[in-house]
Formats: sequence, C-alpha cells, structure tokens
Amino acid sequence: MSLHGRSRRLTDSVEVQSRFAGFVPARFRAAAVNGFWAYMLQATNLLVALLLLPYLTRTLGRTGYGTFASALNYITYFSIVTAWGFDMWGAREAARKTPEELSDLFTRITWARTLLLGASVVALGGLAALSSQDARSALFAMMLALVGLTYNQTWLFLGTQRLRLAALATIFTKIPLLVAVFFVIRRPRDAVLYCVLYGASIVAGSVAQIFLARRDVGLRLVSIPFVAVRDAMRSAWPLFVANIMSTICNGVGITVLTVRANAGEVGDYAAVLRLATTALLLFAPLWTALYPQACRRYAISRVVGNHFVIRISTILLPVFGIISFAAILGRDLFARTVLGDAYADASTLLVPLMLWTFLGIVGNLIGTQCLVAAGHQKEYSRALVLSTMATVLLTVLLVPHGAVGVGWATALGQLASVIMMLVLAVSLNRRLAASSG
Repeated sequence: MSLHGRSRRLTDSVEVQSRFAGFVPARFRAAAVNGFWAYMLQATNLLVALLLLPYLTRTLGRTGYGTFASALNYITYFSIVTAWGFDMWGAREAARKTPEELSDLFTRITWARTLLLGASVVALGGLAALSSQDARSALFAMMLALVGLTYNQTWLFLGTQRLRLAALATIFTKIPLLVAVFFVIRRPRDAVLYCVLYGASIVAGSVAQIFLARRDVGLRLVSIPFVAVRDAMRSAWPLFVANIMSTICNGVGITVLTVRANAGEVGDYAAVLRLATTALLLFAPLWTALYPQACRRYAISRVVGNHFVIRISTILLPVFGIISFAAILGRDLFARTVLGDAYADASTLLVPLMLWTFLGIVGNLIGTQCLVAAGHQKEYSRALVLSTMATVLLTVLLVPHGAVGVGWATALGQLASVIMMLVLAVSLNRRLAASSG
C-alpha cells in the first residue's frame, strides 16, 4: 500500500468526519460516519425489499414464493457454516490490526471459508437429491447465493471503519437485480429463475467488495501455515455456535412448515416474516456502526462499555417499540397493501412476528453490543444454545396450530433468549465488579 494511497484515504475520512463536526460530539463522530454509510447500505437493501416483496408475492403467488423461501432458508443455514463466526470475530480483529496485519487476517478467513464452502456444497447436493423437483431446482440455483455470501467482505469494511466501500458495492449490484426482476419474472413458474437472479446479485456484490478491498485497503492473499487457519476457526468457534443457534431460532419455523405444511402456508409465513424483518433492516445499520465503538469502549473498561450500551438502548428501544406497536395495530391494512389480498388471512401472523422483531433488537443490544463486544462470546453462545433448544421445542409443540402457532413459538423463543442474555449480563457484571472491588 503506497504512502500516497494511505494519505488520500486518511484525507477522505477526515473530510467526511468534518461534515458531522458541527452537530455530532467528537466521541461519536466515527460512529456517525460509519453509521451514515451503514444507512446508505441498508437503505438500498430496504428499498429493494420494499419494491420486490409486493411484486414477488403477487407474481409468484403463495406457492412460488414458498418454494423460493424454503430454498433461501436452507441456504441461510449453510451460509452460517461458511461464515463460521468470522463476521463478528473478523470485524473485531480487523479493528485492532495494523494495515500490515490485515492481509494475514484476510488470508486466514478466506482459506477457512473456502474449506467450509466445499463441505457445504457437498451437503447441500445431498439435501437437493432428497427433495422434490421444484425444490431441487431452487436449491441448485441458490448455490450461487451461497458462494457469494461465503466471500462477502463486509466484516473487513466494518472493522476498518470503511463501510462506504461495502455500501457502494451493494448499491451498484442491487439495482440491476431490481431491474431484471421486473423485466424477467412474470409468472409463478419463474420462482427458480428468481433464485438464479438473487444468487447472481450476491456473487456480483462480493466480487465488487473483493476488488475494492484489494484496491483501497491493499489486501492480498499471503502465504500462511494451515495451523493459522485452524487457530482462526478455533477462535471464531463460539461465535459460530451463537450464529447457528440464532439462525435456527429464526429459520426453524420455515423449516418445520416446509416438512409439515404445503408450499402455500410456507409462503404465507415467509412473506409475513419478511415484512416483519423490515424493522430489523432499520436497526441493522445502527448495529453495524455501533459494534466497533462498543468493542473499543469495553477495551477501555467494563463501566465505559456498559454506559455506552445503556445510553444507546434508551434511545433505540422506544423508537422501535412504537414502530412494532403501530405495525400490530394496522396489521390488516399493512398486509393487504404490501403483500396483496391473497395474504389477508395471514395478517394475524404480524402480532407474534413483530413482537419477535422487537425482542430481537433487545437481544442484540444485550448479546452482541454488550456480551460479545466485551469478549464474553463463550457465555453468549451457551445462552443461545439453551434458547434455541427452547424455540425448537416450542415450534414442535405449536406447529399443529399452523403458521400462527409457529409464529408464537418464534416470539416466545426470542423472549427466552432475551431473559437468558439479561440474566447472564447482570451476573457477569456483578462477578466482575466483586472481583475488581
């Protein structure tokens, strides 16, 4: 990396931060700049989702959308395997590394994810062989998405406070997807074709991110021993367990309905779930921007970190509480307007799923911003294992009541997770306070 290149990027960063200087306190300025680009990134995702969801639910129908949702659900499981907890672990490590050390970190994560991708493709092929013709075609098409997600570099841009690059890569690859869908997807049997377009857009985004990482950050693959890859996987293991447990909590509903119900009911649940998670899209940029800041504050002291998390919680939770309550009150109009009249009967699902969304935000503040940022990922992952077991048990017990029963199982499982995280955070703080006192 040339001295000129480093100076130019430093100058750009200072110029961007200076725009916030008049109205953002100095200690929050880096988070504000990162948050701005995180919102640009998420605004693109939100805009695409809001435009695509009404079109897809009407064009593909309940059955076609259910086929896509089932394939995406399985791909999500395997993408967590290939991610292996590197999203959070890698971001935290990147925030602490010098520019010269980043290439070593990048190489370790890339080789680990490549090995995991190979194993995942084999397992996914076996799953596809056991599926119906439509489901098999959708799964094979969605393998593109798995490849793209495996080599996504958002963790790097998050840790190095360069989310501008991730935002630009996403914007310039999501817009072509949006245009292609409106021109190409015209009937219910186009569900598999949409899977191809969806996967291709993710691959394009990851290729753009890798190009920007090499050009602007100066990353390259370097020679490392295999033991370095193994050690990286060991270090990220607790976060992988936490991520896979969280994904099971979020996806077990679609998984069980795929086995027990028809594609139409899966489509109902998946469409309303996608609608509910729109609120999480609003929260995601804040998590993205605040996580490195929380890591740095907990590195100073436990008291400083706790004060930071409490302050942001008192601002965020009332806002998202109001959003969730408003969505529940207007659920019938909300579902009809966005999803179409065919989904009117499924609007009752918004009650448990909006509660799940709000509780998920609470859980992120306690679990990720507090426990993981403070280095307690092992305790965090153990709590998630227990809450996941509760969610799976509740889903199995309530699935006879259909999609509504699965929705309430999801919400109650998230509530159990929040309670466990809160108890864990309080007990850890008391123990650390006692040992330091």
